[in-house]
Amino acid sequence: MSEEVKELGISEILEALTSIEKIAVAGAKVYSDGKISTSDLTVLVDLAKDSGAILEGFQDLDLAKEQAKNLNEEEVIQIVVKVMSVVKAIKDAK
Repeated sequence: MSEEVKELGISEILEALTSIEKIAVAGAKVYSDGKISTSDLTVLVDLAKDSGAILEGFQDLDLAKEQAKNLNEEEVIQIVVKVMSVVKAIKDAK
């Protein structure tokens, strides 16, 4: 395991999941009424405003892939908790 992976733990994985959450929640809000209309523009504008942070969450996917190869039990639990949080956020956005 590289020193860089040891130092970062699962931070890149969690950042990518946070970016996925932002995109998915926006998508759920936009399509919550079953159609896409001009009333959804505020959600899309907010998503665009946050695009820098969203893109940043995907910057180090290669490192996230390396981190995923070296997970311990505690890190797996943290990732599962984050995934469940993302799923809940998506459900709550509908």
